[in-house]
Amino acid sequence: MAFLVKYNVRYIVVGQAESVYYPGAGLLKFAQYNGVFWTEVFRDGQTIIYAVNK
Repeated sequence: MAFLVKYNVRYIVVGQAESVYYPGAGLLKFAQYNGVFWTEVFRDGQTIIYAVNK
């Protein structure tokens, strides 16, 4: 979480490319921490955009 604050990350996009390059376990954290560190703000097919909670 510290790097999100350090670099002032506002949104995280998880889509098809991430599913190809990163293992499933690495992507599970996005659903797992939804509402804790970030909140889903958009979904279309396999693409999800999360807003980082400040």
